[in-house]
Amino acid sequence: LSSDILCLATSPSYNSNAQQMSEQEKQRDHHSYYLLAGGVDGRIHQWTVCNNSFPDANVVYAPGHDGRVNALLVCDDLRAAVSIGNDGLVKCWKLDCNESFMERGSVCTINVNDECHSVQDTNTQEAKTQEVSTIKLTCSCILFEQQDLAIIGIGTACGKVLLAEISRDETRDDVMSITLLDERTTVESSSDSIGGCNIHSIASQINHIIISHSKGISIWEPDLHTIR
Repeated sequence: LSSDILCLATSPSYNSNAQQMSEQEKQRDHHSYYLLAGGVDGRIHQWTVCNNSFPDANVVYAPGHDGRVNALLVCDDLRAAVSIGNDGLVKCWKLDCNESFMERGSVCTINVNDECHSVQDTNTQEAKTQEVSTIKLTCSCILFEQQDLAIIGIGTACGKVLLAEISRDETRDDVMSITLLDERTTVESSSDSIGGCNIHSIASQINHIIISHSKGISIWEPDLHTIR
């Protein structure tokens, strides 16, 4: 187990073989769920919890990120988990109780550093571009979700909030993709924070993103129809 657990998420224990289960097995499955935990060492842990019991021995884990796992989300309609970390990666994991997602591995990954190459320092007389080796991802939330699609917001350590779309292939249930849709610099950098301010947490409400950061709280209302 990781020495420090940084984030948690829960999910129903989806079972694709439910029709073949006995009534007793269905009852047990009805009262079970997944508990996911992200650690400071980059590992993601998964427990199957039954009847609110917490079996320490029933934990599996896999290396998820290079460094801290800062947030975990569960997209119920997609039956998938999403993890973000200090390495700038967004990973999507398929949830299926017939096969641990640790055994399957992540089904898709995107590196935001491939899309966001720089941040602006607007506090100098001449705005200059600061190259960032790794954009650390700090927090996330679900903005929109339907059967084959989810849009999530992602906070960063450089003042940016990103929007990403996670979609499932219409013909293959195990094929997913992640696409960056938009970004917004919520907090400009200051003299004591060249790379911008840290986004601490984000939440969504009716297509708004509420953002807490080093300088207070901001609200972003992205036009999802235009973005998509």
